[in-house]
Amino acid sequence: MPRRWARPATWPTPCTTPSRATRPRSPRPVAKALAADVTPLRLQLGADSVEMVRAHSQRLLADLEAWAPVALDTGF
Repeated sequence: MPRRWARPATWPTPCTTPSRATRPRSPRPVAKALAADVTPLRLQLGADSVEMVRAHSQRLLADLEAWAPVALDTGF
């Protein structure tokens, strides 16, 4: 089926070198994690994922510390 539109001149051309995200990775670490006796509910894969979760957890802990007196004062 022929295209009905032409590619704009500003579109980037496809890259011939695979990016970090598309390069093949070894499935061994994932298989090892899935074969473990105890696995986390949400398994973080990759350094960027681990760092994002760590940063989010630190923000949650900072909020908890800041609001702990108010939360504990409710006395339920």
